[in-house]
Amino acid sequence: ISEKERQSQLETMFRDIASIVAEKCVNPDTKRPYTVILIERAMKDIHYSVKPSKSTKQQVSAENIPV
Repeated sequence: ISEKERQSQLETMFRDIASIVAEKCVNPDTKRPYTVILIERAMKDIHYSVKPSKSTKQQVSAENIPV
């Protein structure tokens, strides 16, 4: 696949991963869910890299998230 297609696929997977994480996470102080934008920003801050060979659900599974 072309570089543009690959980049688009990675961006889509990144957004999907952030959406899944946002659905599962709640701010313990306010009891409100974290926004997708906040999760995306945090993922970028820690330099999270999407693995195109794994599905988004596999990448979000509990054993893949460092504590």
